[in-house]
Formats: sequence, structure tokens, C-alpha cells
Amino acid sequence: MMPDMNGFDVAAVLKNDPQTMGIPIIILSIVEDQARGFGLGVDAYLTKPINAELLLRNVKMLVAQGASRRKVLVVNQDELTVKTLVDVLQAKGFTVVQAANEQDFLEKALATQPDTVIANTQFWEQSAAVQSLRLEKGLEHIFLILVVDPSVQDLASEQSG
Repeated sequence: MMPDMNGFDVAAVLKNDPQTMGIPIIILSIVEDQARGFGLGVDAYLTKPINAELLLRNVKMLVAQGASRRKVLVVNQDELTVKTLVDVLQAKGFTVVQAANEQDFLEKALATQPDTVIANTQFWEQSAAVQSLRLEKGLEHIFLILVVDPSVQDLASEQSG
């Protein structure tokens, strides 16, 4: 056990700071709370006693990736859609940043350097920011996902089932 701050708090601080959110985190804990760890965006969660082979496999995988590929920027004006996407992605261990408009989108994309952007068709069609995003240093290879159907309720029910 850590003296001043527990591992979950440390992971939360690191994953919520744009300068450290890309650092892969493996939690090694006596506490069996993987859902909490993955909800914070950790890359792996192992319980003690540690299985050395499993630990090495996880470390190798993260080193091979070069960095955590789990940062997603969700852009949508519909609060219910955003909440559903955020809940589903966070439950799967992704770090999620939200933006509601074009200005907010540009600022957060530049600050957080997401791996993936998810937005609805209306935003794609009306925003010049999406076109200019790939011209920004560090965002040339960003993965863009277009949500055609405004209802993501099916996605949430599929993920929970």
C-alpha cells in the first residue's frame, strides 16, 4: 500500500494530464478491482501474487506499441450520445476527452493529441477543423471515426452483453 496516495489516484492523475496521459500504465495490486483500473485508462491490471510471464507479456506488448493507443476525442453536440460513447469507451479502458463544438475540438485535439476522433456526420460536414487537423504536427496519423447513426444505444447494449 502506498503512503499518501493509492495507485488508482496516481493512475487518474497521470491519465488526466495531457503531458502524461499517453504513458502506458500497468497496475500491480493486491486489490481486485480491474473495472476501476480500466475505467481510469490503465493499459493492464494484474493482481498479486504477480504471474511473471503475464507481466512480461504485457510489458512487451506495450513496448511494441511504442505508446498507449487509448486516447479518444469524442465530438458531438448531443449530450446523451456523448455520455453513452464515453461510458462505453471508458469501460473498455480508453481515456476519453469530450468536445462540444469546433473551437473546443481544436483546442482539445492539440492539447491531448488523441489517437482517435469520433464525431457525428453533422460535425464532419460543417467543420473545417477536421480538414486542418491532419495538417497539425503529431496528428497526421489520427484515426477518424464517423458516427452516421445518431443513436449509439445499440453499441452500449452490445458492449454490456
